[in-house]
Amino acid sequence: MNSEHWTNDELLEAAYGLRELSSHSAICAECRARLESIERRRRALAAPPDVPDAFLHAQRQRIFERVDAVTSRAVNRWVPSLAASAVVLLGLILLAPSPQPQRTVSAPSDAELFSAIHAILDSPEPRAAPANPKWHGLR
Repeated sequence: MNSEHWTNDELLEAAYGLRELSSHSAICAECRARLESIERRRRALAAPPDVPDAFLHAQRQRIFERVDAVTSRAVNRWVPSLAASAVVLLGLILLAPSPQPQRTVSAPSDAELFSAIHAILDSPEPRAAPANPKWHGLR
């Protein structure tokens, strides 16, 4: 602080409570008037604005309309590309070669084979005579 008058920075610090008021501001009418002017401006700026509710409601409605318009345009922009992607994916799925089914025929083990042969040979049922004896070498 200089001995003459307070600077604008010093007055701002005093207005916001960052600086103690000295005897200079109590004596000097010019500094006191500048400080009071700063405090009046500060109070005026800190006061809530007088805005009618109708104005705020109309403003809110315009904002909502713009948001809805942007949202619907964004959705409309993606619909064709999503449809094309779905068609391509469906085509890839349908045109992909399907794997051939694997035949899972298990060969019988030796024990199973011999058991089946033994069951056939020990069967009490008669075996049918061959239809044509020359086919079986029975001449």
